[in-house]
Amino acid sequence: MVTPDPLLRSFCDYLKVEKGLRPLTIQAYQRDLEDFSGFLGSRKRGLAQAKRSDLHDFVARRLADGLEGRSVARRVSALRQFYRYLLLDRMIKADPTVNLEAPKQWKVLPKSLSPGEVEGMIAPTHGEQAKSTQAVALRSRNRAILEVLYAGALRVSELCACRVEDLKLELGMVLVRGKGDKERIVPLGAPAQSALKTYLFESRPALLGGRTSPLLFVGRG
Repeated sequence: MVTPDPLLRSFCDYLKVEKGLRPLTIQAYQRDLEDFSGFLGSRKRGLAQAKRSDLHDFVARRLADGLEGRSVARRVSALRQFYRYLLLDRMIKADPTVNLEAPKQWKVLPKSLSPGEVEGMIAPTHGEQAKSTQAVALRSRNRAILEVLYAGALRVSELCACRVEDLKLELGMVLVRGKGDKERIVPLGAPAQSALKTYLFESRPALLGGRTSPLLFVGRG
């Protein structure tokens, strides 16, 4: 993709040579800046003549056009990089992107489970044989998993990596390995300790069926 604008062409060369960005990333920058260049053209101005009001109007126009906040924020980022480059190379005297805010990107928080939903996860299902050794063992394991997740605020990946040797039940704690293999000691409350005792001494042997495993939580389902 070749751009006729000398400033934009110079900026793309800078991204390639100085920043070492990949071609697809540079093309994305170029498209976003050409979008703004076209907007400026309707106002009879070039990229070097852009005013702060032009950028604010551009952002407002794209949002009004129905462009997603994420896409508009990407354009704002490209504009900031571009005008910072022009300023450092003394091609402009002032940066028009100062105080230019990107649209906020709302993050939807995950929905938490209600106590009833948690109970439903570990309660017998319709048609399940309540006296099945495997079913009882799985419910015991699931309760222990949920209690430990809640008590220790663990990530699922951290919980899955827990080993039997990491559990210090007599001390009411467990050794957890997080990101970057960093270790931390996590205290466990009375409900988690009780659930773990039931699981370890009654249910885990049934789920292993004579096999051995270093992992704390075993079994499918």
